[in-house]
Amino acid sequence: SLGTENMNTLFRKKKRKKDKTGESPEEQKTEVTIGRLPEEVILEVFRYLDRHSLLAVSLTCKKWASLSRDSSFWERLGLFSPHALQGLRLSQKIKLRGHKDIVHCLLVWPQEKILLTGSYDAVIRGWNSSGKCVLKLRGHSSCVTILRICHQRLYSGSNDSTIRSWFQGKCIQVLRGHEGSIVMLRQWSGGNGREELLVSSSRDNTVRAWTDEGTCLFILRGHFDYVICLKIWCSTIWSGSSDGTVRLWEPLLDPSQEKVLLTHPQSGELGVCALKIDKERKVAYSSDGEGYIIAWSEDGKQLAMIKGHEAAILSLTLWNGSLVSASFDSSISLWNLSVDQTSSLTLPMILHCTRQLIGHKKKVWALKVWNNLLFSCSNDCNVNAWAPPSQESEDEKAVEKMSPLRSIPLRSVPFCMKVWNGLLFCGCCDHSVRGWIMKQSCSTSVCHVS
Repeated sequence: SLGTENMNTLFRKKKRKKDKTGESPEEQKTEVTIGRLPEEVILEVFRYLDRHSLLAVSLTCKKWASLSRDSSFWERLGLFSPHALQGLRLSQKIKLRGHKDIVHCLLVWPQEKILLTGSYDAVIRGWNSSGKCVLKLRGHSSCVTILRICHQRLYSGSNDSTIRSWFQGKCIQVLRGHEGSIVMLRQWSGGNGREELLVSSSRDNTVRAWTDEGTCLFILRGHFDYVICLKIWCSTIWSGSSDGTVRLWEPLLDPSQEKVLLTHPQSGELGVCALKIDKERKVAYSSDGEGYIIAWSEDGKQLAMIKGHEAAILSLTLWNGSLVSASFDSSISLWNLSVDQTSSLTLPMILHCTRQLIGHKKKVWALKVWNNLLFSCSNDCNVNAWAPPSQESEDEKAVEKMSPLRSIPLRSVPFCMKVWNGLLFCGCCDHSVRGWIMKQSCSTSVCHVS
């Protein structure tokens, strides 16, 4: 019909000569889009995007997804690239066997390029990067509880109440004086170029300092129960005890009396279980057997206190600017310390829980930060890997629930963790040490464990 012919004439497209790209010269001249820009220019545009926009453009097309994988964008935002996390692979690389009882402690000895393991079998073993046992130290008569490098030598503490010094595979000193199991060993310079000292805490309720020659320089008395945790902050020694107190000492000024006595009001039978020093913010944190966390200033003033968990908190660490606590209630929480803006003047600051890491089913023993990831080991025979939060919550009072990036099942309870030679090692209750290597592959979106 005439109407149909008129419509066809109106919408009839004039054929244009097209080049090899399938586009006419007019289209090439008039259509200019960001997709036609060189990759170098697009990358420069992406550098001005915030985290939300960067995630959005990465989902637009394959080309932009590939360009957004550049880790420099995410590092600028203080984040770990989600594309790298999608391709995380954790493979069991090595299994160390030789101990005849639970592996209680791990230590890296950089000078000797070996991993040291201490066990309930009273033996210390050294392993090279190939997984071969190249060192075996015998001398203790009970569990090796702690290992430490000081004075360019290896020191070991034991349940036999002694500290042994080792050099070239032989015990050259036995430090005697404690009347209970050795719990902690720390290296301390004392400041101002003073002689380096080895500081030890024990279940005999005391803290001692030892010189290079093995002489006990001073004894710090005051606690009424086991001294479980020990930290060094400048010229001050911080000790936490089962008696529910944290004591600050300046032994170079007066070793006979503590500088400050800090008390956990409700610490339970376990007392103070963990200490962590945030030297950047100049804040110390302590946790106890009832699940409380207290923040302290450098001079021992209480800044904040909160009931953080329903059971004992045995591990504290710092991760991406937040305090992380692991508890016997199977949970892990992230905390931010901020100034109290309310009318309450009881304490000047508050601890706010920002995230809860849900994944373990039993007691969480230890935490370890590695490659911007958080690792946790638990009585549920799992090691969980946690990715850092991709963004801050818009609601300051909201608590985000996070699931693990990857869960590594074991046949035995992992007791302690250490990073060495690009691997994460766990000492286990089945007398073995297992090591995993972390691989990142952007070609897959699944995490595998073999």
